Amino acid sequence: MAKAKSNISQANLANLDPELVEEAMKLNKGMTPEEVLNKALRHYIIGVKNKELLDMKGKIYWDGDLNEMRSNRSF
Repeated sequence: MAKAKSNISQANLANLDPELVEEAMKLNKGMTPEEVLNKALRHYIIGVKNKELLDMKGKIYWDGDLNEMRSNRSF
């Protein structure tokens, strides 16, 4: 995965709650603080995207026949 440049400085990272980082590292044995933060950010982003999908429930109209679509599949 390519590393993207951002405006996050070491000073910003120094403001992280050390107790949260330490607890996350205990729960993820062997991970560095950077790995723990990256994992947490990935999980956060996935959660937000999943919520966006769930918020769309009932807002999209689809007029189709799943049984017909399935019968046309070839495996």
